Order: sequence, then C-alpha cells, then structure tokens
Amino acid sequence: TGRKFYTVPDGVGNLLHLWFFAMEHNLLRTLPSTMSQLHNLSEVQLWNNKFDTFPQVLCELPAMEKLDIKNNNITRLPTALHRADKLKELDVSGNPLTYPPQDVCKQGTGAILAFLKQEAETGAAPGKPRSIRPGKVTTEGGKQPKSLPKIGEDSVSEKQLD
Repeated sequence: TGRKFYTVPDGVGNLLHLWFFAMEHNLLRTLPSTMSQLHNLSEVQLWNNKFDTFPQVLCELPAMEKLDIKNNNITRLPTALHRADKLKELDVSGNPLTYPPQDVCKQGTGAILAFLKQEAETGAAPGKPRSIRPGKVTTEGGKQPKSLPKIGEDSVSEKQLD
C-alpha cells in the first residue's frame, strides 16, 4: 500500500480466497468489475485515494463486513450498498458526501444502510423527477426544477409524458 498505484489489475478477480484487500494511500479512481468474483472478501481498505464516485463493484461483495473508504472525493453512496448484508463497519468520513445527508452519515453504518435501503425501496434519488405529468415536473421535496431537461438520453420526451 502507499505505492501510488493508479489501477488495480483485472486479475485480482482470480484471487478467489482473498479475504483482505488494502490499497490505501494510492491514486485509485476505479476498481475492476472482476472484483465481484471475490466472494470471500470481508475487509476492504481504500482510504486516501482519488475516488470521485463510489466503486459500484463494492456493492456486489457478499462477505464484506468492513469497508474503509474515508478521505476520498465521493459525493454519493449508491442505494445498492444496502444489499451488502454483512457490512457492519463503514467509514466514509472525509468525503464530501451529499447523499446520504451528513446528519444520516454521522449516525453511523446502521443509519446509512437503513437510509439507502429506504431510498432504494421508494425509488427516490435526489434531483431526479419523482412524478411526471404534462406541465408539471417535481423533484425530491416537491420543488420545481429551474429548467426542464433538453430532449436527449437523460431526459423525458413528449411521447413519454402521454
């Protein structure tokens, strides 16, 4: 650890008996999807890296009990993280998290996972439309957005509104 690695090789997914993964103090921004094969991985230490987004593959580790991903640049935790049933210790401190809200994060792992589970079950996501009716778009909290999205991949077409 601390060798200033930029990437983790795809071959890490072949280490099927790996139970401890430590790559703290590096320059990592992503993790390979092959890590989803690490069904025995119970402890992951990724603090002091360069993650801007939470590595989705971490949501697919069934044995993960401890995840330390503090001091990165992560702003959102994915709702899928609530599926990490065995996760007992989650350290996300030192990240500029806006989702879940800071008051939830300060309550610890249980509160974070409960929040994410509730959000996943209700299908809510901040800034995403909750209801779409012709002439009315509301976001979380019932607020109307400043402007409607342009027609494209991440928007709603007129046909979808009918």
